[in-house]
Amino acid sequence: MVEISPRLDGDKFFTQMDGRTVATPLLLCLLVVEFSDIVFATDSVPAVLGTTKDPFIAYSSNIFAVFGLRSLFFILREAMTRFTYLEPAVSLVLGFIGVKIVVDYFEIVEAL
Repeated sequence: MVEISPRLDGDKFFTQMDGRTVATPLLLCLLVVEFSDIVFATDSVPAVLGTTKDPFIAYSSNIFAVFGLRSLFFILREAMTRFTYLEPAVSLVLGFIGVKIVVDYFEIVEAL
């Protein structure tokens, strides 16, 4: 178990408090951000595999998604109020990919 300091110590992840080494809230913040990057990258794997069978495209698209996710977050945070059709559009895309995965799995439609 790692103790968390109640105060930041500049840009340090660990600090000394009463002779003990404790983590700062900055480390906790970093772990949450990195965990969310991994969750969102893992979430996109079925979408990529539903659209292509090429392993290079699948791997590279997820790697670039992890690299660009954090910088894209800051841009999208300011623009979210303008995205009125985002939720229905994402639902439509994910529904299409879900149907495509089911059709491919059960081989309902043969490839030409």
